[in-house]
Amino acid sequence: MKKSLTLISALFCVSALFAEDVVVADFDELTPEWGIWGTEQTAEVATPALNATGDAMHMTTLANNGGNSGFWITCPATAGTYTTLAVKIKSPSTPCKFYFKLEFTDAQGVKSTVMDAWPTYEATDGAWQEFTMDITDKSISTFVIQMAPWQNAAAFECDVDNLVLRTATGISKEKAGKISVYPNPTSDFINVNLGQDENFAKIKMFTSDGKLIYSNQTSQSEKINVKSLNVSGLVFVNVSTNKGSESFKVLVK
Repeated sequence: MKKSLTLISALFCVSALFAEDVVVADFDELTPEWGIWGTEQTAEVATPALNATGDAMHMTTLANNGGNSGFWITCPATAGTYTTLAVKIKSPSTPCKFYFKLEFTDAQGVKSTVMDAWPTYEATDGAWQEFTMDITDKSISTFVIQMAPWQNAAAFECDVDNLVLRTATGISKEKAGKISVYPNPTSDFINVNLGQDENFAKIKMFTSDGKLIYSNQTSQSEKINVKSLNVSGLVFVNVSTNKGSESFKVLVK
């Protein structure tokens, strides 16, 4: 089984010294390419019971699965250094263990693997539980996450939702608010205003599928001619300074 829809990332900033979450799959608006391996595995995008957040990936497998069947998700990621991959899981079976592996390619095309030591789902009431994987100092451009039950004797099922890449930016809301990207939506130009306290920035723009379409270093505010880039739809503008980085989503008509 294989399904591919347009991937549209969403960025959220929370708390005073906040973490930046890049949502890579929520199975509602954001459903990247995915598939399964093994003959004892089924997977589908569906609305799970007692879930108010919309669809999720619903996975089932037969008993005694030693990780030889499961499902995978492939996502592009806007450039940046992330500290954590997070995913939420809900299952009526507890406790149960997972094979949880991340294969990624960095901006130079070098492939690497990060593997969690078989995390255990222990939400006895069948509630959502978040698992995280440390990916500190790994500049990901594309990644594949693989999940499968591990050492579960009984037949198994679970729902998987809300995969995010997370990084602590260390920028306060007060500082972050001094960088602005406008207008939104636009059809001609995107203005990047660095603010009075910023005197150097690296500016990059990506399409919704992670393709780099613009890159520049500047010591002043920037005016980007999007018409000359021949791009439309949702784009992401990443602004990095010595104080950290911010990402902005802009609709280009």
